[in-house]
Amino acid sequence: MALIKRSATAILVVDDVTEMREMVLRLLRAMGYGPLFSAKNGEDAAALLVDQRFDLVLCDWNMPGMTGLELLQKVREADGGRFTPFIMVTGENHREKIESAIVSGVTDYLLKPFTAVTLESKIDAALQQRR
Repeated sequence: MALIKRSATAILVVDDVTEMREMVLRLLRAMGYGPLFSAKNGEDAAALLVDQRFDLVLCDWNMPGMTGLELLQKVREADGGRFTPFIMVTGENHREKIESAIVSGVTDYLLKPFTAVTLESKIDAALQQRR
């Protein structure tokens, strides 16, 4: 099994709530991941994805404008985005929503609130799955 080089793992964090976005970025830094990027909504994230390749996307579901699900669909349709690990981070745990994310190609699902250990475990699993 190949080891993940965390310091060479580009992660995009997308969340419209500044405090949540910053907390996730702090956790990722503490875990040794980087370089790290962030976007305050789906539109900003989509613009970043045009010019930058990411090893993983952590995205909130419920955002104004483009939702996390719409961003996921856009990523999956893009050249090179088909296999990018995409973890949906949300408080939504309705079966229909989870199923729609799975159909759209989500890698994993992380329910808020979550612990640093759970976040780290989900990220490591998603990155290992990709390799």
